[in-house]
Amino acid sequence: MAKHNPKLKTLDDFYVKASGQVLTEKLPDNWRDLEDTTLDDFVVEMAWEPYQFWSASELWNQINSVAYDFLTVYLETLKEVKTNE
Repeated sequence: MAKHNPKLKTLDDFYVKASGQVLTEKLPDNWRDLEDTTLDDFVVEMAWEPYQFWSASELWNQINSVAYDFLTVYLETLKEVKTNE
């Protein structure tokens, strides 16, 4: 059974993790402090090959989708762990 990962605590943590599934480099830790245009440029420049022709908006939508999938699995795992304790 999967164990709780204390390093993943906030939705931002899941966005950084999810970005690694879409980009060749994860979002930087300070990504929330960066300007939108800087972030858009980053995601377009770092797009993984299958996403290389996607717009910044499309990439953000994909990162968002993956982040919420990660969050859903994480919460289900936590619920299962609590149930089995």
